Amino acid sequence: APLKADAVLLTSSAEAAAGMLAGLNGRLAELLQEIAYASTATVTLAFRREDIRRPLNGFGFVVPRKENLAVTACTWSSSKFPDKYPADSVVLRCFVGGAGRERHAGLPEPELVKTVLEELAPMTGIRAEPHTVKVFHWKRANPQYSVGHAARLQAIDAELLKCPGLFLAGAAYRGVGLPDCVRQGRQAAQAALRHLSIDASPA
Repeated sequence: APLKADAVLLTSSAEAAAGMLAGLNGRLAELLQEIAYASTATVTLAFRREDIRRPLNGFGFVVPRKENLAVTACTWSSSKFPDKYPADSVVLRCFVGGAGRERHAGLPEPELVKTVLEELAPMTGIRAEPHTVKVFHWKRANPQYSVGHAARLQAIDAELLKCPGLFLAGAAYRGVGLPDCVRQGRQAAQAALRHLSIDASPA
């Protein structure tokens, strides 16, 4: 059933927001559809510490695009957060996919894990089998700030002025990190409160 509201905050993906707003403002929906998304996957591997002979000093590594590998980066989670994991385990979190490398992110889980292990071996010296594997696929979940993104945001803001009471926030707009999204959410909430003539100043 329809729900009447004095203010609406949309924190969905830009794609989902475009679908919801097409009947309200077609131009706004078109602009939101222009924000591209890439697919990624994470492969977390846990090994017995006794099977890892090479010291993993540091927090991980990033793989240059020119290497043309499936793994784009690897975080040595157990080195980065030693209090979070058992002392007898080494935990690595590998990132796969992203813009231009999405075919790797879509691999079936067994093939994806096999590929990651094969690529890790020459980079880390790890040739043991993990005792635990966790794979997460993030299909079209990472917004891409392509050339012209700033101008697109200005156009989106101009269209939002035609829709009083409507506010957008989320990774698709002004920062993909958690702190960025929290900041945008707070700003959108404050803007909504001002629209409703409610004091939005911090307590």
